[in-house]
Amino acid sequence: ALGLLYPIGRSLVVLEPRPADAVADFHTAFNLILALLFLPALGPYARLLARLLPPRASAPDPGEPQYLDRTALDMPAVALANAAREALRMADLLDSMLQSALDDLHAKDRGRVATTRRMDDSIDRLNRAVRDYLAAIDVDLLDARSHRRLSEILVFTTNLEHAGDIVERSLTSLAIKRIKRGIRLAAPALVTLAEMTEHLHVSLRLATAIFMTGDESSMRRLEDEAAALRDIDADAAARHFGRLRGGGGDESGSLQLDVMRDLLQINRHLSAAVQPVLLTDAETEHWTETDHPAGPG
Repeated sequence: ALGLLYPIGRSLVVLEPRPADAVADFHTAFNLILALLFLPALGPYARLLARLLPPRASAPDPGEPQYLDRTALDMPAVALANAAREALRMADLLDSMLQSALDDLHAKDRGRVATTRRMDDSIDRLNRAVRDYLAAIDVDLLDARSHRRLSEILVFTTNLEHAGDIVERSLTSLAIKRIKRGIRLAAPALVTLAEMTEHLHVSLRLATAIFMTGDESSMRRLEDEAAALRDIDADAAARHFGRLRGGGGDESGSLQLDVMRDLLQINRHLSAAVQPVLLTDAETEHWTETDHPAGPG
């Protein structure tokens, strides 16, 4: 166009004597010619860009339900199995959240704490989805066994959600407090907290096994894990108060005890999550009437 600008200008002035109209005609013709030349090349050019710049693979949203098939609501056995599978995903998220919270206790970046808190958002969303799904099941289709399983799922997911809340509201707040105040937990304290967290991981796996199979031996092991956690907590508390009496206590010791208190509370929720699984039918009926009279809603 630049090379032919002079003859084009002379031709346009002949055709359109008014300069303003000649300029407008030139730009209109120029754009039309560009479109005719380049529109056919857009397809090959797009394919070239797709090869050079492949789309990023977006990670699946962990808080998005994967198994809550609405078409299965008229088949209670299938619907309850779907809800149980989603409950297992909640357990996996809580397991990751516990490890992330432990890492927050010796990290310097608040961004890590924000990541841990987002995990709780995913657990909350899954819990709401499971509750809504169970509430949509026609109770007239449920036999006694299905009613019991529905209660077991509700108790399991509710307690997991409460455990996640403790991590999100308390443990992460303690991590931020540590960062703000520049508190450094001593190596023995970190070892103790890591040991307690490992016990929690084991307790969560045992609770999941009990929820799925009703294994009584796993329940006994879960009680042993709870006892081990209490022993660790009592020993750490005794050492801390011993240092206080000797004038050697510091803020890091108090922070450690606060974290251990939360870990014990989480473990209590894990134990409570599977209590209905091993109850007798009579005990289940009494438990439902006294503790959960409103049912799944």
